[in-house]
Amino acid sequence: MATYSAETFNNAHQATGIVTPVEDYLTAEQRKALPIDAPRPRYHDDKERLCVDIECIRRIEKFGRPTTEVYTVRVPESPEAYTLEPGPVQFIGLSVNVYPKDKYLTERWSAEGFVEVPDYGREE
Repeated sequence: MATYSAETFNNAHQATGIVTPVEDYLTAEQRKALPIDAPRPRYHDDKERLCVDIECIRRIEKFGRPTTEVYTVRVPESPEAYTLEPGPVQFIGLSVNVYPKDKYLTERWSAEGFVEVPDYGREE
């Protein structure tokens, strides 16, 4: 099972700059009923806000070897999300849920918002 330190939630995360709107899950029947040229319905969180996924990367150790892991953090949609550049991001109200899926554990990261950190960790 994954272990997270307190710093994971307080430190900046490395965003890749890829932001994707979250689409609602549709069953096979619902997909068939949807017209071909119609956009898929968007996902709303429990506060009825549209959401986007911000792609992030982190360095982890797997079986004793360093590797890069890609994960997404779901946040409410905002104009700032679509102009996000690759770099450090501080998430507000960050949480992670871990649940079983197809014999593995899956993480779902979410936050209430984010702030870009322009000079985080850079030395002059």
